[in-house]
Amino acid sequence: MRQRNLLIGAALAASLFVSTACSSSSSSSAASGNSTSTTSTSSGTSSSSAPDVADVTGKSTFEIDQENFFFSPSTIDGSAGQEVTFTVKNDGSAPHTFTIDSMNIDVTVQPGDESTVDVTFPTSGTVEFYCKFHKTMGMTGTLEVM
Repeated sequence: MRQRNLLIGAALAASLFVSTACSSSSSSSAASGNSTSTTSTSSGTSSSSAPDVADVTGKSTFEIDQENFFFSPSTIDGSAGQEVTFTVKNDGSAPHTFTIDSMNIDVTVQPGDESTVDVTFPTSGTVEFYCKFHKTMGMTGTLEVM
């Protein structure tokens, strides 16, 4: 009986572990281009701060969420020379920027708003994007050529 109770307890613990485990995926790609900004009204919040990876290979549009104080996804993979229009949505409660120094991109997005940013992935390598208000808090991401 005692051995049976131990087996049941172990099974319950394993089940609990599996049901609470989570993972996220995001990728990153290098980019170059210019940006234009448009706003709309959208709102929301998220409590996750785990980095994630997205593959945008073959896509012409993609959404990036800004939270307090991270990007989701934080890594974006794409193809060399690929052109992508990112919709950057600020789901946080503070203003954020989407900034890529090497591409002269610096767009401020107010809470609940969104902006579009046109990016062309470089021929190779990795490019950092970040929020200039919260970079020191780790609000950064990367674009990576696969």
